[in-house]
Parts: sequence; structure tokens; C-alpha cells
Amino acid sequence: GVVLGWVLLPNLRERLVAAGYNGIDVLNGIAWDSNRNRIFVTGKLWPKLYEINLREMKRERKDGFNVDTIIEQLCLLDGRL
Repeated sequence: GVVLGWVLLPNLRERLVAAGYNGIDVLNGIAWDSNRNRIFVTGKLWPKLYEINLREMKRERKDGFNVDTIIEQLCLLDGRL
């Protein structure tokens, strides 16, 4: 297959830990509701299920956030396995 894009959600887990949910693990649950065009995510030992909305991000933003840099840090890209 070909990767068409990424869903970047590192802050979701960080917010749960900051709220006191220290026993949680990785985000590993993704579900697509094709009837209502919805995406849900959760994680191992997470207390919540989240419905998320996707939006396209600019590659480079005024605040210095660079999407390509974040993807390189968080994802295994071809040749790095």
C-alpha cells in the first residue's frame, strides 16, 4: 500500500497523563464509521474513546511547527525499519 497521509495525535496521550491517568499506554485503537463518516480513537488502558475530525495542515506554519519534522520523529519511514 501507499501512505496518503498521517493522523498526528501525540498531544492526546500527553493530556491524559497530565490529567492523572498514569497507567495508560499507547494509542492503538482506530475505528471508522462509514455510515456517518466518523473516526474514533482510543488506546491501551485508556479511560476514554475520542471522536476526532481530520483537517489538512500546512506543511510549515508561522509558529515554526513543521509537519515533516514531526512525521520523521514519530513514524517509521521507508528504509528505517
